[in-house]
Amino acid sequence: MNSPSYHILFLSSWYPSKVHPTLGNFVQRHAEAVATQHQVDVIYVTPDSTCTEIHSESFSRNNLTEHIWYYPAKKPDPWYRLKTFKQAFKHWLKVNGKLPDIAHLNVLYPAGNQARWLKSEYGVPFVVTEHWTGYHKEHQVKLNPYQRYNIIKTAKEAEMICPVSKHLADAMKAWGITSSVQVVANVVDTELFHRAEAQTIIKQTFLHVSSLVDDHKNISGMLRVICRVTKVRDDVLFQIVGDGDIKPYQKMARDLGIPQAQLEIKGEQSLEQIAELMRSCDVFLMFSRYENLPCVILEAFSSGIPVISSNVGGIHEHLTEDKGILVESEDEEALESAIYLTLDSSKPDPEMLRDYAVKHFSIQHIASQFTHIYQSILFNR
Repeated sequence: MNSPSYHILFLSSWYPSKVHPTLGNFVQRHAEAVATQHQVDVIYVTPDSTCTEIHSESFSRNNLTEHIWYYPAKKPDPWYRLKTFKQAFKHWLKVNGKLPDIAHLNVLYPAGNQARWLKSEYGVPFVVTEHWTGYHKEHQVKLNPYQRYNIIKTAKEAEMICPVSKHLADAMKAWGITSSVQVVANVVDTELFHRAEAQTIIKQTFLHVSSLVDDHKNISGMLRVICRVTKVRDDVLFQIVGDGDIKPYQKMARDLGIPQAQLEIKGEQSLEQIAELMRSCDVFLMFSRYENLPCVILEAFSSGIPVISSNVGGIHEHLTEDKGILVESEDEEALESAIYLTLDSSKPDPEMLRDYAVKHFSIQHIASQFTHIYQSILFNR
């Protein structure tokens, strides 16, 4: 028997837009996954310092339609954000003709008041997917009373909270959120991220992909380790790729004396380009200070690539010793040792890594998990 198809309205605190093309791209991937089984509309509102009046743009593909609304950047921003959302939703409702079956909020703050307003005004229930690292003690984000109040209030009114890792679920509970919880991981396009054909290896390649925010991703620590490795090994190539500012890292690499032939630092790449880079590398490298469950690690698994990563967030829930190596955050000596060990040892079975990704993070698997959550909520109302 086929599952019923619902009309899902995605709301989000972060989502790709012309203001920030990569912000919340993991939310967009969840929306795309859900759209393989349901009709999905996204309404996302964001301040835009370049505009003087509210305006919108829409994009449609398959069963997904994205409505991005921009409003002039003003203070107090939460009030203007909600006001713009109300205008956007009323316009959407007039065109659509009926309410969505359920709203799917992504990241409790600041968009949580949008979901609460929909529930109080129209009776639309909502679930929440949470990605924010700010619940972790190691991140130490300071919130004012208004922000904390809104997070707790939204969580209490949600039918279900879906953190992307158990570690995040535990952190949220310790933070004071006691709502019903079901972990649903980030999603990977396992058709795009696939294994490479056999190739002759000249230099073993270690790839890092991220936002390149140093306080978060610790690129400077990684570069110091790369410097030491390249002084004793010339059979290795490191690639660092991201949508952040690469110039400081290029300068640091020159100052450290890292050979240009052994380090490539590249700016923003498309998802297709990242998939190609995954297929041409041998190991994925991450040295973050805090995380939840990075999509790039799951994409590496899907590409048949083992991972070396700092042991932060929910990474350890999936990066077990048969899939790579965990090191402690900030432990540069341990990272260096892990690189040498990986260079000189046999790699994990690529097919095993890929099978694990398909089973746990594929579009079909994640979409089906959300479908079961939607069903359980709507059937019990």
